[in-house]
Amino acid sequence: MNFLTRYFRQIAIFSVTLLVLGFYQNCSKIAVKDNQVSSASNAVGQSVAVTTCGTHADGSTWSEVSSDILTSAQACSFGGDLAYNYKKMIEYNCVNGATQLTGNVSQGEMLPSTGSCSAPTCAGRAQGSVWSVVNGTLSSTKACPSSTATVQNIFENLDNYKCDQGNSIKTGSVQGNQIGTQGVCPAPMITAVFDSSAPKQGDSVKLIVTTSAVSAVNYTCSTGSTGSLALTPSTTVVGTASSDMSCTVVGTNSDNKSVSVTVSTSVVCSADSIKDANGVCQQFKCKTFLAIDRFPFDVPGRDSSGTCYYTKIFSAITNSASRGSRDYTVLSRDHDNPSSANAIAPYVLGQSSTQFRLLAARGVKLSGSSEALAPILVDNYILVGQQVASSGGAAAAISYKSYGTSDATIKNTNYVLKNNVQIPLTPFASAGTATVAALLMTQDFAVNQSYVLSVDALDCGGSRELSDVYLVFQ
Repeated sequence: MNFLTRYFRQIAIFSVTLLVLGFYQNCSKIAVKDNQVSSASNAVGQSVAVTTCGTHADGSTWSEVSSDILTSAQACSFGGDLAYNYKKMIEYNCVNGATQLTGNVSQGEMLPSTGSCSAPTCAGRAQGSVWSVVNGTLSSTKACPSSTATVQNIFENLDNYKCDQGNSIKTGSVQGNQIGTQGVCPAPMITAVFDSSAPKQGDSVKLIVTTSAVSAVNYTCSTGSTGSLALTPSTTVVGTASSDMSCTVVGTNSDNKSVSVTVSTSVVCSADSIKDANGVCQQFKCKTFLAIDRFPFDVPGRDSSGTCYYTKIFSAITNSASRGSRDYTVLSRDHDNPSSANAIAPYVLGQSSTQFRLLAARGVKLSGSSEALAPILVDNYILVGQQVASSGGAAAAISYKSYGTSDATIKNTNYVLKNNVQIPLTPFASAGTATVAALLMTQDFAVNQSYVLSVDALDCGGSRELSDVYLVFQ
């Protein structure tokens, strides 16, 4: 190469170098350092210096680890708080020798995770758990004891499940609780009753027994009566009522087990008897008689003292001509005018009203004597009224009965009238003076109830007569 050629070539290289230096000095934000750029050399083969960012070339991009952590929440099929953790990588680039943030971050090395996912469940049931679901019913046949009959026992049909990785897996079916029965087994049964719940003293007492699905039936009674019974309904006389009694009936079922029933009855002692502490009726005898001097009167019950009570309600009237006041609430035959068919108010021989209450069982009697069951003489009849005593409310109805001569009734009837109510008359004679047997009225009076007893001795006319009359509590 000739000299001119080499000269112009060096001039060209030097000019380019000046242009490059001028460009970086005017446009770059980063000053050129002395150690980065060498002075232009006219010598052939010398190069121009370039910019860098440490070990990173100008225009390059790289990432560096920061002290921060990137957390990535993980989706859990059954719930939970599992998170993956990473080192946070920050991206930089080199621009004209200056290190700049690009704004980009990325996941670096994976760190230990935090939290966890919940174990798989089956609609809230834990992994591995088992459960049952009712799905319809099952039935089984059961034979009835002591019978050819059968019943169907109804049970729940249970489907069993197990939770396996969130899946409900059916593992089988089993019989559950019994929820019903179709049909009924005839139960081994013995029923026993007395023919009367309160037999009267002296009555024959019968035991009525019905059995089902039992065998070898026998009875034993407190009276000492024993025996065997047929399986069909049976009625057996087990004694005469003289005391409270009970009977036990025993049978055997098909399982060879005893089946039994016990029944009891309470005897009603006669009016002249008293029941002792053992429930046995004992003849009651009046040892003393006390006159009642006041009414209302609470009549004490019978006891071993033998005390009885009485009150005289009428004094005797000898046979004599009829006379005196009349009772206009009553109508009966007119003996003053025997041919008359008209009814007329009778003469009053005596009128009595007493109020009392029985505190226990007592015989209540009308008698011609205070100490014996003596007949009552009356010409013509007595009218007896019984009424529950008023306790401040409306008065109770009065129930009447009449006893005497049949010719006291209104002609062509069998009754007299009291307040226009027909009172049938029980005759003790056809005419004249009636001999009325002592009247037992015990059944008309309940214990612990106050009553008013009214007794009227009445005369139809012609002649009159009346014996002493007593109300006796025996």
